[in-house]
Formats: sequence, structure tokens, C-alpha cells
Amino acid sequence: MFFLSACAQVPKESVELSVTVGRDLAEVHRAHRELAIKYFDCVKKDINEFIDEVYRPYMIQKTMADFRLLQRIQRAVERGDETRAFNIMKLFVSLLSEQIENYRKELLQNISKQESEVLLAIDDSYQKIQMPMLLSQVIWRQFGRSMIPRPSYSAAQSWKDYGKRLRAGPGNFLIRSQR
Repeated sequence: MFFLSACAQVPKESVELSVTVGRDLAEVHRAHRELAIKYFDCVKKDINEFIDEVYRPYMIQKTMADFRLLQRIQRAVERGDETRAFNIMKLFVSLLSEQIENYRKELLQNISKQESEVLLAIDDSYQKIQMPMLLSQVIWRQFGRSMIPRPSYSAAQSWKDYGKRLRAGPGNFLIRSQR
């Protein structure tokens, strides 16, 4: 096998293009995050509407029957004990409100957890895309030279490995000054 070992000059336009793409990518990243946040805000709004308009009325009707609320209040009023009737109603409302709010909290916590996971995945994905561009920009600015990996470096290797090679020193790269 025959390998040519030569250095190539990286045109300044390539770096400018990399910077421009990096800025555009940052804007797309910001917009992607904003879209995800708006989506989850809509989901949270839907949950709150569901709780207030569907679940709460259902629970009131169901628990009134299960608790026999009307019969208990009626008995207290017939005995002339309005304080007891008020306390029965107060207890009913308090327990029911607590149950409904706990359900709301559980649903919203699950959505908030999903939102955090999605935003983290978005950030991670964009960070993986931006890392090679940032790396090339740093190399260009710091060294003012073209740094081309040796031909033995496989393009299939991860950027993490590329970073390790870079940190290992110039022995892993061919460097030519920009004169």
C-alpha cells in the first residue's frame, strides 16, 4: 500500500463558512428549544383544562354519591345542626380538592420530567453537531495553521477520539504554517 503524506492549506473561507454555519445552527437550536417549550406549555394547559373542566366535575359527582353527601347534609339540617352540615361540606370540599390537586400535580410532574428529557436530548444533539465546528475554529484561531489528521485516522472514529488525539499533541497531526 502506498500513502501520500501531504499537508493541505485550509482556505480562510472555510473557517468563515464554519463560523456562519455555527451561528445559524445556534439559531436553529434556540428555535428548536423554543418550539419544544411551547409544545409542553400547550400540553400543561391541556392538562389543567382537563382537570378543571372534565375531571373535577366527574369527581364531584362520583364522590357525592359515594360519600352520600346530600343525605348527610340533609340529616344534619333536619336535626337543626347547621354547623355540622357546614363541617360536612367543608370536609368534603377539602378532601376532594386535595385529591384533585394531587392528580393534577402527578400529571404535571410527568410532563415536566418529559420536557426536561426532551430539552436535554435537544441540547445534547446540537452539542454533538457543534463540537467539530467549534474544534476547527479553535484550531484555526489558536494555531493559524492547517491541521490535517494523518491518513491513518479513520473518519468513522468518534469526535471524542479526535479530541483525545488533538490533546495528545502535534505528533498525531501534520501541521503546516500559513505563510
